[in-house]
Amino acid sequence: MHPMIALAERLDREGHEVLIAGPPDYVAAAERRRLRYHGYGDSIEKFLADTAADYAGGARRAHRALNRAIEMAIDNEFAELPSLARGFDLIVGAGVQLGAPSVAELLGIPYRYVVYCTALVKSPQVTPMLFPARSLPRWCIPLAWRLVLWGYNLSTREHVNARRAALGMAPVAAIYSHVLTERPVLACDEALWPVSADATPAPVQVGYMTPPDERSLSRALEAFLDGGDPPVYVGFGSTGEVDADTTTRLIVEAIQIAGHRGVILHGVGGLARGVLPEGIIAAGDCDHVKLFPRMVAVVHHGGAGTTATASRAGVPQVVVSHLNEQHGWGQQTQRLGIGVRPIPRSKLAAARLAAAITQATTDASLAREAKTIAARLLETDPLENAVRELIGSL
Repeated sequence: MHPMIALAERLDREGHEVLIAGPPDYVAAAERRRLRYHGYGDSIEKFLADTAADYAGGARRAHRALNRAIEMAIDNEFAELPSLARGFDLIVGAGVQLGAPSVAELLGIPYRYVVYCTALVKSPQVTPMLFPARSLPRWCIPLAWRLVLWGYNLSTREHVNARRAALGMAPVAAIYSHVLTERPVLACDEALWPVSADATPAPVQVGYMTPPDERSLSRALEAFLDGGDPPVYVGFGSTGEVDADTTTRLIVEAIQIAGHRGVILHGVGGLARGVLPEGIIAAGDCDHVKLFPRMVAVVHHGGAGTTATASRAGVPQVVVSHLNEQHGWGQQTQRLGIGVRPIPRSKLAAARLAAAITQATTDASLAREAKTIAARLLETDPLENAVRELIGSL
């Protein structure tokens, strides 16, 4: 939701009437920016925390958990959006928004979809997002995409079409193309992961949209940062944890073996809730744009937003990928020379993480490439690109 809040804020600043509709978790973030926000459905953070065991329990359990979330999202969108969107000139969807394009069709309103990862756009050169293996043989990639598109239809088409039928609408044959539309907006930086020329549908790549955050870092965090060498950041964002205490001990041990100070983000998984040793501090929700440039390295889960923010900060990265596109982002940071070899969450161990942190903080080429990529990213204005594309399409 953060990129959509950023987009809404820019549109609002330019005089457009904007209403954001999404999970209740982001009401406060919108209100801080004086944006209209309609929260509906269940808390996404609670869902991720409650299903941590499912996502750690293998592909079949993770798929069932994801399907439950998608079905709830479809029901909520068909129930809430028709009345909310009436009278607006454009609907912009993102994430699990499988009902929104049908609502736009029902109301006769243009619809655009925002994609956060290049691996969600079909291409014979890019492994699909849902595949954990990022190095499929080239001949195998089209087969993987056929399997993914079949899976989209199998898991969601019946549910979407049932809701469309209740509104007197014709069924949809292909969910993937229905949701992405003919010209999706790819909110992913070209310098980090350019879209292939043979991608279908052909997106317009605008870059990752980061919301400005006027909040300062906490006094305790500022004092810690000022009190010694730049620390290592470790945070797994919106991913849940089955055993947060064990994971916290692993992270603390890795930071100490590597010989660094550390900042550990609580995140959805609830890391670092207990007493921490000297030289390591816990952090709650804070502005990564302000925090990351003061780190010596950033260890994260490989989410699109965290990867983009760490890349703009110009510091080396260690990706501990948990699921979906995070595997791809981990491989991409390594390929660009701004991160070390990613660590799958299932293989995370203190010694392995310590070795990765040591490499990230001592390899001069990583630091050099990270600064080079950051300079390229800071020359762009993704929000301006997105606004121009969306308003220009009306």
